[in-house]
This record gives sequence, C-alpha cells and structure tokens, in this order.
Amino acid sequence: MADEGLDLGAAEEAVDTGVESVDADLGTENVEVESDASEGDAEGQQRELGGSEPKSLFANGKFSPEAQAKIDKLKAEDPAFAKQISRAIREVEGYRRALPQGLREVKELRAHVEKLGGLPGIEETVQDLAFFRDLDQQFTAGDPRFVQGLIEAEPQAFLKLAPAMFEQYKALHPEGYAAMAAREGLSQINAAGFALNLERLQDFIAENPKAIEVYNRLVNAYNQLHDVATKKVELPAAKKEPSDLEQQRQQLDQEKSNIERGKWSSAASQYRSKLFNTEFERLTKGMKVSAEDRAEIEERFKFLMRPILERENATLSRFFETKDRDGFLRHLSGIDKREVGRLLGRAVEKTLPGRKVSTAKPGSQPGTAKPATVEKGYQWVAKAPGWPEIDPDRTSRMDFMSGKAVLKTGTKVQWKTRLG
Repeated sequence: MADEGLDLGAAEEAVDTGVESVDADLGTENVEVESDASEGDAEGQQRELGGSEPKSLFANGKFSPEAQAKIDKLKAEDPAFAKQISRAIREVEGYRRALPQGLREVKELRAHVEKLGGLPGIEETVQDLAFFRDLDQQFTAGDPRFVQGLIEAEPQAFLKLAPAMFEQYKALHPEGYAAMAAREGLSQINAAGFALNLERLQDFIAENPKAIEVYNRLVNAYNQLHDVATKKVELPAAKKEPSDLEQQRQQLDQEKSNIERGKWSSAASQYRSKLFNTEFERLTKGMKVSAEDRAEIEERFKFLMRPILERENATLSRFFETKDRDGFLRHLSGIDKREVGRLLGRAVEKTLPGRKVSTAKPGSQPGTAKPATVEKGYQWVAKAPGWPEIDPDRTSRMDFMSGKAVLKTGTKVQWKTRLG
C-alpha cells in the first residue's frame, strides 16, 4: 500500500524527516564538498540520491509504480526505515526542482551573495536604496525634507553646493530670489533698529531741507525693500515638453506655413520682376548691354536689395500672422516702387561706368501714359482708388497692380500705372 505521505505536491514544505536538514548558509557544516571535485562528481552524487532521474522515480508528483513497489516492499520489512527513505528522496526532489543546475547553481548563488557582502551587505544595500528612493520622491514633490536629508547626509557638501544652488534659483526664478533676499535684508536692518532710528531722525531735520531730501530717499528705499520682501510671488509655470505627436503636428503646421508664405512671396516676386524689367529697359535705353553685363547688374541689384527686405521681415511676419495677404503684397509693392528704380540705377552705373544712364522720367516711359482705348467695361480715373473703395472679392492683387479694380459700387475703373 502506498504511503499516505508520498504525494509530492507539498514536497517543498518543511517536513520533520528526522534527518538534519541543510543549513540556511547552503550547508557548509552538513554537506561536505571537496573544493577540487568536478561537476561530474557532483552530478554522480545526485544520481546516487535519485535526483537526476525523475522519470524513473516520480510521475505527476508521486512515486512511479516501479519505485512505489520497491518502497512498499521495504515498508513490509522495515516501515520506519522505508518512511525515512521516502522522505529523504522527496526532500532531494524538492532541492532538484528548486535548483535545476544542482551544485553549480548553488556555487553561483553563493558567489553573488558574497560579492554583495553576504546577507549583511545585501541588507545594507536594500536600506540605501530605500533611502535614495525616498530622497528622489521628496525632490520630485518639492518636499523641504529633501534639503534636510542632504544636510543630514553630508553637511559640508551641502554648504559647498548652496551658493551654486542660490545662483541657479536666481536665474530660474528672479522674482522669488529677490523676495527672499529682500526678506533677509529687511530682517537684518530691522534687527539693527533702522526703522526706529529713521523715525527718530525725523525729529532733528525739520529745519534742514537737504537733510529732509536725504531722509525721504532713505524712506523710499526702505519702503521699496519692504514691498519686495512682502510681495507674493508664484513659481514660474513648468515648461511642458511637447509629445512626439505634438512635435510632428507643429512641424507639419510649420511646413504648411512656409509653403503658404512662399506663395505670397512668389506673387510679390512676380511684381518685382516685372518692375525690374521695365526699369532696366528705361535705364539702359540706347546702351549696348551684353548678357554678362545684365547678369552682373542683377547680382548687384540683389545685393543692394537684400538688406532692405531683411529689415522688413518683422513687419511682413505680422501681416502673415494676421493672414492679411493684401497688406503683405501692398507693403512689398510699396517698397519695390520706392527702391527698385533707385537701386537698379546704382547697379547699372557700377557695372557700366562711363555710360550715360537714361534719365527719362518713369511717367514718360511706354506703358505709363493714358492708353488710347480703355478696356471694355472700365472707365478711366486719374488715380488709383483707395482700398476701402475696392471690392476685394472681385479685384485680385494682380488686377490692382496692373491698374484695374472693381469698386464696391460695382463700377469698373482703370488708371495709369508704371507697369501699364
């Protein structure tokens, strides 16, 4: 009959086997292992105990039928000895399951424990980790105990770090630092009786205008210090780092913005290019200008024009931020009308020295006089109408620059323009 204690489901529980168990320090007193013993010898010892042949001894946590038959036979001859053998084998099986690699694993575990200073060293490390974990939580929460912890850990190190900490505090939170410094200064001068002496001083200077003036300055300085010291200041808002998704969205918005601004700039460039060609023909009328000359003139013109446009970046950005496309184009076209002819004239003179530059007035050049016939449906006016009079839905920017517009009254008008 099977022994009722042969179920190995609880093999790892403490069992009173009557045999002295392995000590907590891995059995240095009760299990002797030669230091020069090979791993094969250790495995051979395990096989003698039945620990390396679980299939021949155990099945589903119980002795196999063959092993059980031998245990039953031994039990019939000597029940007490059979019980001791049964428990000893089950205890070895428990060790085998807990330490599959046998003595090799025990040695590795023991080496790791010794490396950490043994059980006392491990306990000390755990305590240190708990201390630093608490310190980190206090720092993250802004708990004043964090500072106290630093002082308790190493007072001299804290004293050395404090000035640098104050400097960083001043840089990150100027108002808070000023209030803290003012409170300390006010405390010091009040402790010295400054306020009381200031009041008493007033009794002695009634007839001395210069002294009264100095007294008032002192009072004002004291009041200013008091105001700073008692001012309630809030911590600056923490900077929130954008998430990866938010960064991608911002980048996409920036790319869209750059494309749109590029379109606006392209429209303005078309107008500048047309004005450049008109002015170039006027200024070089009657001259022989080679392709190389023109290329050099263009480069000089761009060089002269660049700083003027760069100075307008802030203004142009405001137009773009408010989505005022008409204002953007109107501002640039005004700059072009004022600067293109002047700068191009300088570029021509530098490139073609000694050649006479045409001085014909822009108003007398082709395309600026009143056309012989006004475009059908339009009526001629002496000058361009103001923007408040123009219907923006029926007048494009290019129409306006070419001298045509539809007024809010529905009237179509045409006027003289240098571009004609």
